[in-house]
Amino acid sequence: MRLFLTNSPDPLPAVGRLVPAAVLLAAMLLAGCANPSEANIELRKENQQLRDQVGQLEKQHAADQASLAVAARPGVQMLAPDRLDALVTAAMLKINDATGGDRSVAGMGYDDRLKIYVVPTDKYGDAIKAAGSFRVQAFDLAEKDDQSIGDWNFPALDYEKNFYGKYMSYTYVLDCPWQKPPGHGELTVKITFVDALTQRELVVQTVVHVTPPPKTP
Repeated sequence: MRLFLTNSPDPLPAVGRLVPAAVLLAAMLLAGCANPSEANIELRKENQQLRDQVGQLEKQHAADQASLAVAARPGVQMLAPDRLDALVTAAMLKINDATGGDRSVAGMGYDDRLKIYVVPTDKYGDAIKAAGSFRVQAFDLAEKDDQSIGDWNFPALDYEKNFYGKYMSYTYVLDCPWQKPPGHGELTVKITFVDALTQRELVVQTVVHVTPPPKTP
């Protein structure tokens, strides 16, 4: 058998020579893409931290504004700010998404009351069982004339009766039977809470959905 020698420096085909180079190029590209991704992740983290800081400052501002409003009332005594800051006190109100129309009788085809789920929170946004009085006002802004649906008051002495803290719930539950039946399915609700300890007045407003009773001919 004869052996034929060739002067070619590389017996591998050209394609075979390109494979390692292509693998190396892909690895370099992947390494280059990794850096921007890591930078984006860090940027997202920084943005989230800034949002958290802004949210915390807004909560603190709301608490400070409530304290200033109390201090401006004549004849109202309150604790010094340094002593007040050492306590867990109500700074804001939080409305549960379940707030809206409710039916006192099962099977009724329409709502005959509002059911309000609301709880005071501290300056960090954590729910607290703060004693105080509530006022609930409801408005049907689609009405042309009298837009008020009702004005309900819940005194501070009833706070234990109105608070529900069982089965993963931690909130005040306020039943508000219609004082005037609404004519439309969307109501604006304003809730005012006066803290029994600090005398802060906290206000929150939201839009709720109801099923109004049928209109009488």
